[in-house]
Amino acid sequence: MGFPPGKDASPKAPAAGFQGTFLLLFALMLGGLALRLPDLSYYPFQDEAALELMGLTMARTGSLHPPVANWPPLVYYVQILAGTALHGLGLGPSPGQALVGLADRGFLQGNSWLAMGRVLSGLFGVFTILFVYLAGRRILGRERGLWAALLFALAPLAVENSRLATTDSLCALLTTLSLWLAAEGAFREKGGKWLIGSGLAAGAAAGAKYFGGIALLAPLGVVFFGGGKRPGKTRAKEAGWVVLACLAGTILTIPGLLADPGRYAAWL
Repeated sequence: MGFPPGKDASPKAPAAGFQGTFLLLFALMLGGLALRLPDLSYYPFQDEAALELMGLTMARTGSLHPPVANWPPLVYYVQILAGTALHGLGLGPSPGQALVGLADRGFLQGNSWLAMGRVLSGLFGVFTILFVYLAGRRILGRERGLWAALLFALAPLAVENSRLATTDSLCALLTTLSLWLAAEGAFREKGGKWLIGSGLAAGAAAGAKYFGGIALLAPLGVVFFGGGKRPGKTRAKEAGWVVLACLAGTILTIPGLLADPGRYAAWL
């Protein structure tokens, strides 16, 4: 869209040093994983207990809506899909069995559903490291992208959020994905599809945590402040497509929003 890319960040840049970069990034992701998943048996955070109970209730009843919509439902859907798949492979209880076990033993004994949620959060955090690198590389170059990935991999708050079965790690993953796609759209001659993808990811981020929709500012910033002289109508049209993509992402990840908007509006 007209921005000058950082050193070695151009889409047409040679692949020199790719193998070394890949190994360094892989090592960062492994290190990030080691920080996030050393032990899964620690006492549950209050929000984890509430999220687990509501997710299991949704799975047991087949409802698209969380009983209380203080968090949007995407993280519940992900946990339900993962838990159901693990049960199908014989590696965990069904949602109904987990709910009965929760009522019988509480949150501390044999709680494989909570452990699964923590593993998922850890994996979300690890893949966020990747998108931090990709965004940093596109904006500032390969070396600074690696530094950005290192800082995020070691950031105490990021590590802490990735160790809890809550909404934060998934939201961070999707907002960072949106930022990377916006950066790709900014530095490519035909970046419109990347910006629409960024808007879609921003909408999905809102489905993980309501304020995750703030990621929409990244592609809109590229549209309105991108380099080159373009008519205002063209920019407005591009912004419209990005906003529509964001709305689509939100509706896809909060499918009950149209049927019962009041349930969610009360928590915005």
